[in-house]
Amino acid sequence: MHSFKLIHILKKPIALFLFTLLCFPQTHTVHAAGISVSGSAFSLPPALGTIRLEDEGSSAGRVILIENAHGHYPAQAAIRHLLQYLQKTEPISLIALEGASGPLDMATLRFFPSKKINREIAQDLASRGMLTGAEWFALTEKNSPRLEGVENAKLYRKNFKALQTVIRGRRRAQNILSRAQQALTLEQRRVFHPALFSFYSQAGAFEKNQLPFEAWAGELKRQAKKVLGLELESPALANQFPHLSRYLSLQEIRFQVHPARLKREIKTLLGLINSGVPDSLQRNYIVSGLLSLPTSPQSFACKRVRDFFERLYQITALLAIDFRQFPELRRLAAKMILSDEINPEALFEEAARAAHQILNGLARSSEERKLLRKSRDFLLLKRLLRLELRADEWKEIKQSWVVS
Repeated sequence: MHSFKLIHILKKPIALFLFTLLCFPQTHTVHAAGISVSGSAFSLPPALGTIRLEDEGSSAGRVILIENAHGHYPAQAAIRHLLQYLQKTEPISLIALEGASGPLDMATLRFFPSKKINREIAQDLASRGMLTGAEWFALTEKNSPRLEGVENAKLYRKNFKALQTVIRGRRRAQNILSRAQQALTLEQRRVFHPALFSFYSQAGAFEKNQLPFEAWAGELKRQAKKVLGLELESPALANQFPHLSRYLSLQEIRFQVHPARLKREIKTLLGLINSGVPDSLQRNYIVSGLLSLPTSPQSFACKRVRDFFERLYQITALLAIDFRQFPELRRLAAKMILSDEINPEALFEEAARAAHQILNGLARSSEERKLLRKSRDFLLLKRLLRLELRADEWKEIKQSWVVS
């Protein structure tokens, strides 16, 4: 079968993710930083990546999804190391790549008889963003697995031509948008009352990356309480704004953990657990987790943060240990659980939704509300032309815009 390598169109890979298929009798799906797997229990050294989600499946194999940063050399190097680790521990049968169509013959990129020279060329290409971590891995491994492109070449070319059309018209569109933005700002100054204009201007500053998210989240918190009577950090709003609520709660406890006191509390707790827990497996799990905490929460030895602290709390309860005597550890537990359970994409979506509600709450007249709708449509148009729309925003466009 003829192989068609789509990355040659763009001169570099554009893969968003890759799938690694491993043959195992039991199905289990794991989403990790840079990889996708299916099979029995799966673990990963912290230095190689983080397992974000595990799902049960019905097929006879392990599938690992590797989340990828395009053209980013450290990320590609990390993916290569991750695949090398998996090849040694759980031999890979297939790597499926986005950004390519059909089987990939990596022999075409082995330019010289010398393996050493080919390795150096592969590293250079990867450093220039012209080779993915998976391709780098396949080029340099002696018994590399089969690589298969998962794209539909016909649809991919069609999409690529549409992208070229947008890029060619970008300068002209930007000039039109710039003039429209100036006229819209003048209208907003005339129609919006000062508080509404001020908040809308801050939203614009955040949109242009002129206001850090931390500051923007703080402003959302203040305005939501003032305008809507809502405390965004309250557990009562966990269903409506779960990730934004966690983020704001995390901001309040971020600087409150005292390292020296934390070490003393962990030392005390370790002594109580070592002498009081007879189950060696349970004890070793808790002890290894506690020992990794003082170094850095990022090097935490247990992959399920909430599960670890819930089990720790259960053990202290069984041993009649009052967990309230470890305030630093309790604060660190809250911080780590909140951090682990925040989804960045959902967080930004919730922040945008909260800002939208505040703007509507600030609007006093029908003229202001009408101009807010017009301003929202213009923002979506700018994001559409910059290819920056989120999925929920594209859905909003399809529902509210009439395209002729």
